[in-house]
Amino acid sequence: MLLACVNSTVWDVRIKEGMGYEAVRGIIDRSIANGVDWQAIKHLKIMVLRGVLWRRSLKDGW
Repeated sequence: MLLACVNSTVWDVRIKEGMGYEAVRGIIDRSIANGVDWQAIKHLKIMVLRGVLWRRSLKDGW
């Protein structure tokens, strides 16, 4: 069910899965962490920078 949430709204998933809105929200709330362990994310800055540079290279025709 969580995969159905990718690029969709909770309302869309509710219709696709034949569930109530609150049921879908409950599943999401129980499945996704409420906090971030920033110590585990050491390379985020590098990944974001590479993504920005990649998009710029496409735009500039590198």
